[in-house]
Amino acid sequence: MTDFEPAPPPGASVQAEALRVAFPDYQVMLAKIRGEHRFELVRRRGEGNPWCLISTDAREIWRDLKAV
Repeated sequence: MTDFEPAPPPGASVQAEALRVAFPDYQVMLAKIRGEHRFELVRRRGEGNPWCLISTDAREIWRDLKAV
């Protein structure tokens, strides 16, 4: 993030940290795409699905990964 980009909403950082703790096999990042903050999770190691998830809603990612 550059100095010119606004920080993610405070709740987004907390949600990203909760995803990191719950899903340690994934690297969790907050990205700003087309003016909108999104959660991006990419599998760190090993095989398996899903390999990558991107959403503006942390709850959606949580549900998808818990279902696997």
